[in-house]
Amino acid sequence: MDMIWEFINFTVNIVETVIIFKYVETFFVKKYTENKNWIWITIISILSYSICNISENFLWKFMLYIIILLFVVILFEGNIGKKLVVWLSLLIGVIAIENIAVLILMVLFNQPVIVFIDNTIFRLVAILISKISLYFLILGYVNRKEHRLLEVKNKSFVVTLVALFFVNIIVIMVLVLMVYKKVNTQDNLMNIMVFSCAMICILAICIYESMLKQNNEQMDIRLLSQQKDLQYKYVNAIETSIDEMKRIKHDFSNHMMCIMGYLETNKYSDLKKYLTKLFNPIENTDEIIVTGHPVISSMIYSKIIEAKKGNIKIKLATSFESLINIEDIDLCILIGNILDNAIEACMHVEEDKREIMLCIQTKCDWFLIDCINRTKNQIFVRKGSIIKTSKEDKVNHGIGLRNVESIVKKHKGEIAIDIIEGNYIIKVTMINDYVN
Repeated sequence: MDMIWEFINFTVNIVETVIIFKYVETFFVKKYTENKNWIWITIISILSYSICNISENFLWKFMLYIIILLFVVILFEGNIGKKLVVWLSLLIGVIAIENIAVLILMVLFNQPVIVFIDNTIFRLVAILISKISLYFLILGYVNRKEHRLLEVKNKSFVVTLVALFFVNIIVIMVLVLMVYKKVNTQDNLMNIMVFSCAMICILAICIYESMLKQNNEQMDIRLLSQQKDLQYKYVNAIETSIDEMKRIKHDFSNHMMCIMGYLETNKYSDLKKYLTKLFNPIENTDEIIVTGHPVISSMIYSKIIEAKKGNIKIKLATSFESLINIEDIDLCILIGNILDNAIEACMHVEEDKREIMLCIQTKCDWFLIDCINRTKNQIFVRKGSIIKTSKEDKVNHGIGLRNVESIVKKHKGEIAIDIIEGNYIIKVTMINDYVN
């Protein structure tokens, strides 16, 4: 059993390191690329395993916690003080859940504390319950904090995670009952079952990570498809406007003869109708947006068409001192959600006040967005430093703002939201750089 327990201890270190990374990533941006994630996890796991094997003394444990904290400080961007607070909150959570798991097993099976210190089946049960519970709690927290990245509509995702959790619990309880009831089992069979329990934990994490990656890839594909559709409509609108202008230019002399005919016969009402019909294609060219960036142009064009249905005017100002280096998908999410929220808010105010002012610019190494629209004060309420929706459907109506916050955080930026005299104001400032 010694080899099996060594494997279990190392597996526990891996799971704990994954939990640490998963939790810290929700607060801070990584300094390294995604493909190096498992390299750092393996290094920290081996280090933790080695220190734990040297001694179980509290001093060595404390030293291990300090070393892991140093890794967090080195590998992630952000304030050291905030990192310390995040690290302490995780540490308290780990200790609390482990103690709760041990306490429950002590009560259920009437076992002393010493049983959970030695390499016994009860220690394994306590480890599995606490680590699995902590991991799924972290997943739940991440799902809530970063809703856009983890929003999964496929029911099989949830069913699979729940099934994995219950399979773990069932196997754990079978092992406990076998020991508690003193059922005769061969040592090899028990070793295989212990090994299987540890492997199930790893399998649960691997399947989750694989499904999450697949879900994110599908989301990126949908966004790219949406982006291409917007650009296609935008290009078609430009081509249509150009064709209309060419047609008007080609028939200019004929139009002038018709106008003169109406004037000579004093048919002014008919002349007005004719001119209105003639200038409609020219007015439609005002909707064509030229920003110098095709993605931004097509996105704003589509939102102008949408806003026009609700008699909402969108006033645009752009100033690009430098090239925009932000990924197209991020631009679509950012600008699309800001304008969606603005259009929705304007639909609740009087028609003569339905106006959106959007300013997009680059200055030095910064990408800036300012958006102002009319709103009713009861639509939004303050909660801390962020303005939240007060609508009954908080989940769906809050997704747009969370998506914006997620992109801003990704690009190491800041978002400021305020309501002044019935105007909803959102200001985005973030680094103008490509972030994978």
